[in-house]
Amino acid sequence: MFGDSPQTYAISIPFTPNTAVDAFAVMEANGTATVEKLTVVQTKQFTAGAPPKLIYVNGPMDVASGAYGQCSLAMGVPAYAKATSTINEGGICGPTDSDWTLTADFPGFIALAADANGVVLVVRDPGPTICKGLLDGVLADTDATATVDNVVAMSGIVPVAAASDELTVQNQHDWDGDNDAVCEFMWNYTDGQWEMLQISCPA
Repeated sequence: MFGDSPQTYAISIPFTPNTAVDAFAVMEANGTATVEKLTVVQTKQFTAGAPPKLIYVNGPMDVASGAYGQCSLAMGVPAYAKATSTINEGGICGPTDSDWTLTADFPGFIALAADANGVVLVVRDPGPTICKGLLDGVLADTDATATVDNVVAMSGIVPVAAASDELTVQNQHDWDGDNDAVCEFMWNYTDGQWEMLQISCPA
């Protein structure tokens, strides 16, 4: 029953939707059911609101209401998902209320390639992208930005080529800091910039 889909991989999760869903549709978890001693995820259309929802992406086949298909969490392994808006490579995207697709600038996933023909290749966003490094020079509270070098990743997907990279970080809190002070900063996907979280002074 569950071996019909070309998505039958170890990362695939059997599911049954409460209404017909298209290939690559984005869905919300709606409980589980046991079928032939196998636990199957029940899904429905995404609705916004708390608490945070567990989101699944359908495989490459349409699935009728009450039928069975294979879906993915796109966690660590990329998956194709339906896209509503233009989504650029590296852009953040996520589900919106009462929709089966991903939309740019909503949280949940990161695009590994630009959308094409209504689908986009994504991987789940593992959380905030946070790095730390050393201030390259003295930072005054009047400086709008700081240069940070010796960058290392702390969490998330980090668009940094090497630890020796120098990055420009927004000083949105009007902080000051000594040369070589440790600076923690986070990538703002919406505004496309690094923003300070903390400066440890003195250096």
